[in-house]
Amino acid sequence: MSFPEDPPEKWTTWVNTIQVELAIDGIESFSIREWQTTMIADLSIDRIADDLLRFRSNPVPDCTILARWIRVSKISAYRQVMQHPAAP
Repeated sequence: MSFPEDPPEKWTTWVNTIQVELAIDGIESFSIREWQTTMIADLSIDRIADDLLRFRSNPVPDCTILARWIRVSKISAYRQVMQHPAAP
């Protein structure tokens, strides 16, 4: 997901992170491997049949969900403070 072309004004002044919460319903199968405490992944959602969607993330975690519905339930934005390693 890329940053919106026309974001709310407060997003352009102090936000550097956007969080999207998805609600997945009608799950037919679920698989997850390689769970970690810090994860950066590419997400994809594909229609594989008239009534079935495939949600995938990789490389970490390696997750695949087959479900009937996926919807965006929440979008939020915040400033994430990056910590720099201490100087030697």
